Amino acid sequence: MTASAPQRRERDIQRSILALLHARGVVAWPMNREAGVRRALGNARTTARIGGPGFADIVGILPIRVVRRQIGMMGTNDELLNGRFLAIECKAPKARTAKRRALAQAAFGAVVTQAGGLYLRIDPTGTTTACEQVCAAFGWPYGPMTALGGGRRREARC
Repeated sequence: MTASAPQRRERDIQRSILALLHARGVVAWPMNREAGVRRALGNARTTARIGGPGFADIVGILPIRVVRRQIGMMGTNDELLNGRFLAIECKAPKARTAKRRALAQAAFGAVVTQAGGLYLRIDPTGTTTACEQVCAAFGWPYGPMTALGGGRRREARC
Protein backbone atom coordinates (compact mmCIF):
# COMPACT_ATOMS: atom_id res chain seq x y z
CA MET A 1 0.00 0.00 0.00
CA THR A 2 1.38 3.30 -0.93
CA ALA A 3 0.53 6.71 0.37
CA SER A 4 -1.92 8.45 -1.90
CA ALA A 5 -4.16 11.46 -1.98
CA PRO A 6 -6.85 11.58 0.70
CA GLN A 7 -9.88 9.51 -0.19
CA ARG A 8 -12.95 11.69 -0.19
CA ARG A 9 -15.58 9.51 -1.84
CA GLU A 10 -17.08 6.41 -0.27
CA ARG A 11 -16.70 4.49 -3.53
CA ASP A 12 -12.91 5.08 -3.50
CA ILE A 13 -12.70 3.97 0.12
CA GLN A 14 -14.62 0.78 -0.68
CA ARG A 15 -12.30 0.00 -3.61
CA SER A 16 -9.16 0.42 -1.51
CA ILE A 17 -10.56 -1.77 1.29
CA LEU A 18 -11.59 -4.47 -1.20
CA ALA A 19 -8.10 -4.43 -2.76
CA LEU A 20 -6.54 -4.79 0.69
CA LEU A 21 -8.87 -7.65 1.67
CA HIS A 22 -8.27 -9.51 -1.60
CA ALA A 23 -4.50 -9.10 -1.25
CA ARG A 24 -4.77 -10.65 2.24
CA GLY A 25 -6.77 -13.63 0.97
CA VAL A 26 -10.18 -12.52 2.27
CA VAL A 27 -13.12 -13.23 -0.03
CA ALA A 28 -15.20 -10.04 -0.09
CA TRP A 29 -17.43 -8.11 -2.44
CA PRO A 30 -19.27 -4.79 -2.50
CA MET A 31 -22.96 -4.79 -1.67
CA ASN A 32 -24.63 -1.86 -3.32
CA ARG A 33 -28.19 -1.86 -2.05
CA GLU A 34 -29.75 -0.39 -5.15
CA ALA A 35 -29.04 -1.28 -8.73
CA GLY A 36 -30.70 0.06 -11.84
CA VAL A 37 -32.57 -2.61 -13.75
CA ARG A 38 -34.16 -2.29 -17.18
CA ARG A 39 -37.51 -3.89 -17.69
CA ALA A 40 -37.85 -6.55 -20.37
CA LEU A 41 -40.49 -4.47 -22.16
CA GLY A 42 -39.74 -0.83 -22.77
CA ASN A 43 -36.99 1.36 -21.35
CA ALA A 44 -38.51 2.23 -18.00
CA ARG A 45 -36.00 2.12 -15.15
CA THR A 46 -36.91 0.41 -11.93
CA THR A 47 -34.92 -0.16 -8.77
CA ALA A 48 -34.02 -3.57 -7.39
CA ARG A 49 -33.16 -3.73 -3.70
CA ILE A 50 -30.41 -6.04 -2.53
CA GLY A 51 -30.09 -6.68 1.20
CA GLY A 52 -32.15 -4.88 3.78
CA PRO A 53 -32.11 -1.55 5.58
CA GLY A 54 -28.70 -0.81 7.05
CA PHE A 55 -26.94 -3.58 5.11
CA ALA A 56 -23.15 -3.14 5.05
CA ASP A 57 -21.23 -1.75 2.07
CA ILE A 58 -18.81 -4.71 1.94
CA VAL A 59 -19.48 -8.31 2.96
CA GLY A 60 -17.16 -11.25 2.94
CA ILE A 61 -15.79 -14.33 4.64
CA LEU A 62 -12.78 -13.98 6.90
CA PRO A 63 -10.79 -17.25 6.69
CA ILE A 64 -9.75 -18.78 9.99
CA ARG A 65 -7.24 -21.64 10.05
CA VAL A 66 -7.61 -24.19 12.84
CA VAL A 67 -5.01 -26.89 13.46
CA ARG A 68 -6.31 -29.98 15.23
CA ARG A 69 -3.99 -32.72 16.45
CA GLN A 70 -5.33 -36.21 16.01
CA ILE A 71 -5.20 -38.27 19.18
CA GLY A 72 -3.19 -41.46 18.90
CA MET A 73 -1.25 -40.40 15.78
CA MET A 74 1.99 -38.71 16.73
CA GLY A 75 3.01 -35.79 14.54
CA THR A 76 -0.16 -35.71 12.46
CA ASN A 77 -2.03 -32.44 12.14
CA ASP A 78 -5.26 -31.68 10.37
CA GLU A 79 -5.69 -28.16 9.13
CA LEU A 80 -9.27 -27.04 8.94
CA LEU A 81 -10.37 -23.87 7.21
CA ASN A 82 -13.33 -22.16 8.81
CA GLY A 83 -14.86 -18.84 7.93
CA ARG A 84 -16.38 -15.94 9.80
CA PHE A 85 -18.92 -13.57 8.27
CA LEU A 86 -17.47 -10.11 7.73
CA ALA A 87 -19.45 -6.90 7.21
CA ILE A 88 -17.81 -3.50 6.71
CA GLU A 89 -19.66 -0.18 6.68
CA CYS A 90 -17.66 2.57 4.97
CA LYS A 91 -18.05 6.26 5.61
CA ALA A 92 -16.56 9.13 3.65
CA PRO A 93 -14.79 11.81 5.68
CA LYS A 94 -17.20 14.45 6.97
CA ALA A 95 -20.18 12.60 5.45
CA ARG A 96 -23.50 12.85 7.25
CA THR A 97 -25.77 9.87 7.71
CA ALA A 98 -29.48 10.32 8.24
CA LYS A 99 -30.57 9.30 11.74
CA ARG A 100 -32.96 6.61 10.47
CA ARG A 101 -30.26 5.10 8.27
CA ALA A 102 -27.66 5.24 11.07
CA LEU A 103 -30.05 3.36 13.38
CA ALA A 104 -30.64 0.70 10.71
CA GLN A 105 -26.88 0.31 10.21
CA ALA A 106 -26.30 -0.01 13.96
CA ALA A 107 -29.05 -2.64 14.19
CA PHE A 108 -27.52 -4.61 11.30
CA GLY A 109 -24.12 -4.44 13.02
CA ALA A 110 -25.63 -5.74 16.25
CA VAL A 111 -27.27 -8.67 14.45
CA VAL A 112 -23.99 -9.60 12.74
CA THR A 113 -22.05 -9.40 16.02
CA GLN A 114 -24.61 -11.39 18.01
CA ALA A 115 -24.57 -14.13 15.36
CA GLY A 116 -20.78 -14.46 15.69
CA GLY A 117 -19.76 -12.36 12.70
CA LEU A 118 -17.41 -9.40 12.59
CA TYR A 119 -18.79 -5.92 11.91
CA LEU A 120 -16.51 -2.95 11.25
CA ARG A 121 -17.40 0.67 10.72
CA ILE A 122 -14.58 2.38 8.85
CA ASP A 123 -14.58 6.15 9.16
CA PRO A 124 -11.28 7.61 7.86
CA THR A 125 -10.07 10.78 9.50
CA GLY A 126 -7.36 13.24 8.56
CA THR A 127 -4.74 11.19 10.41
CA THR A 128 -5.71 7.59 9.51
CA THR A 129 -6.74 6.07 6.22
CA ALA A 130 -9.39 3.42 5.74
CA CYS A 131 -6.75 0.76 5.07
CA GLU A 132 -4.87 1.67 8.25
CA GLN A 133 -8.10 1.21 10.23
CA VAL A 134 -8.79 -2.19 8.63
CA CYS A 135 -5.21 -3.35 9.27
CA ALA A 136 -5.46 -2.21 12.89
CA ALA A 137 -8.79 -4.07 13.34
CA PHE A 138 -7.25 -7.36 12.15
CA GLY A 139 -3.80 -6.83 13.68
CA TRP A 140 -2.17 -6.82 10.23
CA PRO A 141 1.02 -4.85 9.64
CA TYR A 142 0.42 -1.76 7.53
CA GLY A 143 2.81 -1.24 4.64
CA PRO A 144 3.58 -2.27 1.07
CA MET A 145 2.65 -5.82 0.22
CA THR A 146 2.01 -8.01 -2.77
CA ALA A 147 -0.14 -11.08 -3.02
CA LEU A 148 -0.52 -13.84 -5.54
CA GLY A 149 -4.04 -14.05 -6.83
CA GLY A 150 -5.40 -15.61 -9.98
CA GLY A 151 -1.91 -16.60 -11.10
CA ARG A 152 -0.52 -13.05 -11.08
CA ARG A 153 1.17 -10.72 -8.63
CA ARG A 154 -0.74 -7.67 -7.55
CA GLU A 155 -0.09 -4.89 -5.13
CA ALA A 156 -2.66 -3.62 -2.67
CA ARG A 157 -2.83 0.14 -2.86
CA CYS A 158 -4.38 2.33 -0.21
